[in-house]
Amino acid sequence: MSIEEGHNLTHRIMEEVRRHHPEHSAEIHLEHCPEDCGRCRQECSTETRRSVGERGRTKV
Repeated sequence: MSIEEGHNLTHRIMEEVRRHHPEHSAEIHLEHCPEDCGRCRQECSTETRRSVGERGRTKV
């Protein structure tokens, strides 16, 4: 599996968690998050992105 495929799979997992368990929250770290990933830009705050550098942190 490529990094890009893993990255996209992580987004799909987060969507499933949100859909099936909206009352819970989790945090998923995306290693080597591509800067041009629109889904990450939408989900990750600028402050969080700066604090983790190359990594994207998305709360679910």
